[in-house]
Amino acid sequence: MAKCAICGKAPGFGHNVSHANNRTSRVWQPNIQRVKTVQGGTVRHIHACTACIKSGRVVRRPDRRRSSDRATASISTRAPAGSFDDLHRRARRRILREELPVDPVHRRKIPRSTR
Repeated sequence: MAKCAICGKAPGFGHNVSHANNRTSRVWQPNIQRVKTVQGGTVRHIHACTACIKSGRVVRRPDRRRSSDRATASISTRAPAGSFDDLHRRARRRILREELPVDPVHRRKIPRSTR
């Protein structure tokens, strides 16, 4: 079974435990991918878990045959604009800051769904 070359993540072993407390062997497999990477100026294939790939601990080599990889490689070198959660939070704040129109009869703010 493969093991992550970066963090050393390997399969975990344990038991499935039923309601009747019967125990059967069980293996938790990490999501290991074979990735082409540059190490010391040479291109090599290594086994890396998806957590290491997503976090940027693995420097992937762009495939020369596909232009989309070259575009992705140039994009990934730029600083991230912010996570989705940050952007979502900022957008919600901006929306909540807007002043809602006031109903003249009941003197309360009109909810967005009825406008």
